[in-house]
Amino acid sequence: MGGSKKGVYIFAGIILSLFALTTAYFATSVIISFKKGPERAKQDFTRISENISSALFFDLNADGAREFQSKALNNNRIAALLISSGQNVIFAYPSVSPLIDTDEAGKPALKSSSPFIKIFGDALPSAPAANTVLTAAIYTLHPSDIYNPARLSFLIILSCTLSVFAVLIYLSAAAPQKEKEPQKQNVPEQPFFSESVHTGAPEKALISYSPDNAEPSDNFAATDNFAAAQNESLFERINHNEDKETPNEYGDKAQNTDFTEKAQKNSPQQDSFSDPMGLFSPLTGVGWESYMETRLDSELIRAASSEQDLALVLLRIQNIENNELMIKRTAAVLLDFFKFKDFVFEYKKDGFAGILLNVNLDQTMVLAETMYSQLKELLESENIRNKLAIGISTRSLRLLPGSRLITEADKALEKAFDETGMPIVAFRVNPDKYRQFVADSERQM
Repeated sequence: MGGSKKGVYIFAGIILSLFALTTAYFATSVIISFKKGPERAKQDFTRISENISSALFFDLNADGAREFQSKALNNNRIAALLISSGQNVIFAYPSVSPLIDTDEAGKPALKSSSPFIKIFGDALPSAPAANTVLTAAIYTLHPSDIYNPARLSFLIILSCTLSVFAVLIYLSAAAPQKEKEPQKQNVPEQPFFSESVHTGAPEKALISYSPDNAEPSDNFAATDNFAAAQNESLFERINHNEDKETPNEYGDKAQNTDFTEKAQKNSPQQDSFSDPMGLFSPLTGVGWESYMETRLDSELIRAASSEQDLALVLLRIQNIENNELMIKRTAAVLLDFFKFKDFVFEYKKDGFAGILLNVNLDQTMVLAETMYSQLKELLESENIRNKLAIGISTRSLRLLPGSRLITEADKALEKAFDETGMPIVAFRVNPDKYRQFVADSERQM
């Protein structure tokens, strides 16, 4: 890679040098031609004057005049030439030219307003007619003096430009194709708001909260100190009555599980547990609550190694623990939602927990809203009015144990039961507090 970069730098230096040299060549050529122009024009006029003599020119027939014209006047620097005697024009070249005019006395003369054309005049005493005068308008800077170096400069610059494009195409084709990492949605920091009466405008209940009683596992002994970075975290509530736009891709049940399917289709095989009761509960068909923290620790390690996000969803239905039929039906809805039964666990006596891989907080909240709607319909179909609430917490690029994530989601769940609208609350980490704590920890180390 280093050699390739060095070659690119050398190539760029050569191209820039050619650009500079080409520009210098063009400017120098034009300046030299401009400076030598007057002297060269004078020499051209002297040579023309010597070729025009009475014996050679004035006694020629038509064919001889054309032959003389091709020899004596074959000079592209002659803009116009005039031989006149008094008010009579003996010879004009070209026959019609804007430079041929008359002076104040009415005599034919050459006039030019261009700074690059100079007028020369001389008498011809050997001419048959008296007062015969030779006048010539000669270029001091001919258009070819600019055109020729400009054309060469253009060809060089064009060649260099095409070479640059060819090298860029080659480097683009030769560069290794890297998978683009999914863009992480940055959730803007929001100020603190107090509860207010709903007036039809979107309303957010944001509460400052610091989790307590979080015990780190052995694998994350050093990360328990991150609790200090979370002292100013925010709860975000979804209000069911708010005018909130939801993408069409979450419109039905099949589409609602797209995030989960894509995130978990390559999920590693389930961890093996040794328990005489088995890995899954015979009542609900999902994992035991005692296995949840161990599995969550494993998934957090995998998510951190691949720099992916992870969400923990907790839900409870108050006073549902004695209704085994409804517990089974709720577990069936969650299994259909999370797709993998080793990512769903019983939680306390009246709830469940689920793990979602590679989804951020905003995506999880949208999925939780759909989950809530499905479970609410299920409860209402059985005429059950028990309150259902959902709490969410995500890894959010932090290194933390499963116990910490469970504590955050559980506190959010408790807060959700106090909501009057849709009871879904997400634990949002304050990024400034977290970054400040990490910086302080590095300075202490």
